Amino acid sequence: MNRMEELRTRFGYMFEGPHIGLIFYAGWLPDFARTCEKIAAVLEEDKRGFHFVQVKEKFGGARYYYSLGGKKRKILDEILDVPGASQWKTATQKGDRIAEEIDRLINAAQRQSGVTCMICG
Repeated sequence: MNRMEELRTRFGYMFEGPHIGLIFYAGWLPDFARTCEKIAAVLEEDKRGFHFVQVKEKFGGARYYYSLGGKKRKILDEILDVPGASQWKTATQKGDRIAEEIDRLINAAQRQSGVTCMICG
């Protein structure tokens, strides 16, 4: 069983539901797997409808878009100084500790992908 199959088996809910594309790269899988483990720990028993909506490469880094509580979520692009990126919004409401922690975890994984080879890691 490969690493992606292991993730789908362990965290099936993260990959179910409507999505527009889930493209994974071998070099980024170890960090993505650790991020999935951390997200699962934050969610605990109440999964809140969490699932990835899109996983892709953009500007040389990973982008992980997801849905939580039925709301699609985009995370601010902190990897590159892209004009207009600061205008991206998340669906996080202030005071939602779980959503804020997941946002932080996703941002960290995206930043790490910017300095990790997508092919060899």
